[in-house]
Amino acid sequence: MPYDVTSHCPACSQGDEFVIGLWPKHLGVHVCGGCRAVVNVPLETGACRCGARPAAAEFYDYAYSIPYFSGQSAELEPGRDCPKCRGAKLTFQTTTHFNVGRLGATEDGQRPWIGKDYLEKAIFAFALIAVCSELDLDPKEMLGYYNLDVPASLIASRRLSLPIFLDIRNHVTAAVMAGEATFTVSEKLHRTTNEECGELLRLLQPQSPRKAWWQFWK
Repeated sequence: MPYDVTSHCPACSQGDEFVIGLWPKHLGVHVCGGCRAVVNVPLETGACRCGARPAAAEFYDYAYSIPYFSGQSAELEPGRDCPKCRGAKLTFQTTTHFNVGRLGATEDGQRPWIGKDYLEKAIFAFALIAVCSELDLDPKEMLGYYNLDVPASLIASRRLSLPIFLDIRNHVTAAVMAGEATFTVSEKLHRTTNEECGELLRLLQPQSPRKAWWQFWK
């Protein structure tokens, strides 16, 4: 479900690759002065590759700076100063959307993120609540579906990341379309799935086998 993103500096023409949305693995995105790069800080260690351990306030809230693939987004704000040259503000582009299954569903059942307040989880949780509001889903049930708790100390000041919002929305509609939804499907979600994916649903439905001409004589 997450996205690969590239940053670009218009002054030095350099940039970095990083990931957004992978909250079971990453604490967040950090524009690191020590590394002079935009990096992901792992949840497991809490340490940047240079050894620094950013505080919660040091992580970068990218919600208003990173667009969806098509450019569909709210008005974008400038990124942070380029960590390589400090000569301009970074711009961003989503390059790849990759599937890691349902986030929060680990093979061993462990949930190392529970009880921890960090930015990547807060961005996802805020987008999930927005999807619940649009599609009349139960937020508590959907938090359980993703094995997710709300990072209470960070959720109040969040802004909506459109790539993450659309990713969650696409996931829940795809689960309904495939008949694999393990959460309560609201009337609005059912209607939305039919409106947006109705033609594909009809193609996926099993068709009655057509008889050959000689079978009509039996």
